[in-house]
Amino acid sequence: MKPLALLLCLALATPALAEGSGPSPAPPPAPGDMSKGLDLLQQGTQLMLRGMLAQMEPKMREMMGNLGAVMGDLSAYEAPVVLPNGDILIRRKVPLVPIPPGDRGNETEL
Repeated sequence: MKPLALLLCLALATPALAEGSGPSPAPPPAPGDMSKGLDLLQQGTQLMLRGMLAQMEPKMREMMGNLGAVMGDLSAYEAPVVLPNGDILIRRKVPLVPIPPGDRGNETEL
C-alpha cells in the first residue's frame, strides 16, 4: 500500500514542479506515448496488487476458517432489527434461562 501511495504522491506533485519558472515547456507528447505510459502504469499496478494478494491469501484463508468457530451457530439468532434510535437488536430464537440471583454457578472469583 505504501508504494501505491508514494506513486500517487509523485504523480500529483510532478505537474506542480513543472510549473516553475524555467525554459519554455516541451511540446506535449504524442497521443500514442501517453497511452503506452498509462498501459505500463496499469500493468505495474496489477502486478503489485497481485503480489499483495498472494501474500495475504494464506492468512485470509486461515481467518475465514476460524470465523465459524468464533461466531458459533448463527441459526440460533433472529434477523437483526434496527430500532428508530439506531440501536441494533439481535435476539435469540430460544431465550437463555436466566441465572437466579445469588447463584454463583458460572462466576469466577477475581
